[in-house]
Formats: sequence, structure tokens, C-alpha cells
Amino acid sequence: MTIILALLGAVATGFAAIAYRRAWLRLDPRGRTPTGFGALLGATLAATAWASAAPIAITAGLAAGAVGALIYWFDDAMEMSARVRLALAALVGGVIGAVQFAGDGFDPVSLGLLIGAAAFVNVALVNSINMQDGADLNLALLLALTGAALAVFGEGQEWVVAGLTCLAFAVGFGVINFRPRSLYFGDSGCFALATLFTVMGAAFVGGAGSPPPPEAAIPLALPMVDMAFVTAHRIRIRQRFTVRHYFHLYQRLQTCRPGFAYLAPQIVAAVLALGLAFAPQAVGVDRLWAVVAGMGVSGLLTFWAGHAVFVSGEPGPPPQRTPA
Repeated sequence: MTIILALLGAVATGFAAIAYRRAWLRLDPRGRTPTGFGALLGATLAATAWASAAPIAITAGLAAGAVGALIYWFDDAMEMSARVRLALAALVGGVIGAVQFAGDGFDPVSLGLLIGAAAFVNVALVNSINMQDGADLNLALLLALTGAALAVFGEGQEWVVAGLTCLAFAVGFGVINFRPRSLYFGDSGCFALATLFTVMGAAFVGGAGSPPPPEAAIPLALPMVDMAFVTAHRIRIRQRFTVRHYFHLYQRLQTCRPGFAYLAPQIVAAVLALGLAFAPQAVGVDRLWAVVAGMGVSGLLTFWAGHAVFVSGEPGPPPQRTPA
């Protein structure tokens, strides 16, 4: 029954994507490519968490992310200032930390530090994931890998349901996003996905219900390494962070490799991280640290190999794919 509901969810997401695209094209006076559809992911995750009777702290955290994503949608529609975006990401991260840790018996100082850490992590995740939303299917693949990890490795119903929700949303959105310049996930969608990771991290530390599977973080292996190296490079060349750039691995691959070749590093990094995480566990290494080590090694190796072997030429805008 759960699988059937997930399939129906994928179909419903596809129809919702079509309706959203038509409404945007009809209402947007600037004629831009429709974006921001991913904002609905937050509300969908919160709704399915509530329907599956997830722990209140998890449901409340996802609800905070859903509200934040809907507010963040205005950045897709009319652009908000960088300060407002950062403040919103920090605020929602802090709320997630507060609802997760407030009832766990922490002293005031520890509670404040944990809430601050959740705010910082959410800001970092929002920006890291947002930087991956520059190519068709890139975010759909990241969302699908996250959903698959939650559905396969999740031990609690709330995480399995969240995983199937992500998979259904990724499939329904991806079918439309596959066509060039048809529909984008948007900054608000990246915000919604980032808050899911923040909720998972807070739940892992705070222990509300069943802990999320560490393997669910594996899809972030390459994006986090990529973001760190690109940020360091831009600081080194003294480039302002408001200037558009094309330094990310998938952007470099777009310029010199045909089709959807830029999606391959995400898949390779995830598969490699999973394999590297299993090997240490066989000799008694803690599951969490095995996953962290596997993510670090796979992210670095994939990032290096992608640049050293497959990237050629200078950074620049990729050639535009034409609609089918």
C-alpha cells in the first residue's frame, strides 16, 4: 500500500508541476522560465510526517521548514536581499533546533549552543544545495538519492515515509524538469530540502523517535566538497560572492561534455561513499563515522577525478539545451 501511495504521489506531483508551470507562465509578466516549484516539497514532507504520526519534534521541524520555504518562494518570484535570505535560513534552523532539543534536558548554555549550531548548519546547507540548482535534473537526482537512502536504510516509519515522499516528488518533478527551460526547483525548493537534512541532523543528535539513517547524508558528499573548494577558490581569486560564476563541477562538465554527463559524478560519489561506508563497519567501526569517512573520501576522489580526467577548457556558461 505504501508503494502504491508513493506512485500515486509521483503522478500527483507531475500534474501539480504542469499546473504550476501553466499558472506561472500566465501570471509572470517577465516571461521567465517557471521556478520555485520545489517550495511545495516542504509542505508535502510536513503533511506526510503528520499523516504518518511522526514524533512531534520531527513534524514541527518539517513544518517550520515548509513555512520557511513558502516565504523563500518570494526570492524565486521577485528576489529577496541576501541578508533576508540568510536571516530566514538561520531563523528556521534555530526553530528546528529549539523544537528538537528543548525537551531533552539540556542546560541553558548547551541548549543555546545546539540551537545556534542548527541555525549555522541550515544556512550552510541551504547555500550548498542551492548552488547545485543550475542544471536540469541535478536537484531531482539529489532529491531522489536522498529519498532512496531514507527509504532503504530508515528504521523508523517516519524516515521511510519521508524517503518515499522525496522519491515521489523527484520523479514527478523530474519528468517535467527533463525538458530544457520548462520548470526549475528554485531557491525555495533547495531551502525545503536543506531543512529536511537539518531536521535529520537534529533528530540524530536529539534522539526524537528512531534516529535517521546516517546513509541519508551520503548524497551530500560531492555537493559539500564541491562547495568548499569553489568557495575557497573564489576567496583566493577575490571574487565577490554576488558575481555569477561557473566553477562547480557540474557546470564545468556542462561546457565540455554532451547531454546529462554532468549527473554522473553525483551517482559515482554516492555509490562509492556507500561502499566505503560498509567496509569499515565489517571490522567494528561505528556506523556514523564509517559513513562520514566514506563521504569525505568519495567526495574528494570524485571531485578530483571529475576535474582531472573529464573537465577541459576554461570556466564559462554552458551551451543552452533547446526544448524538445
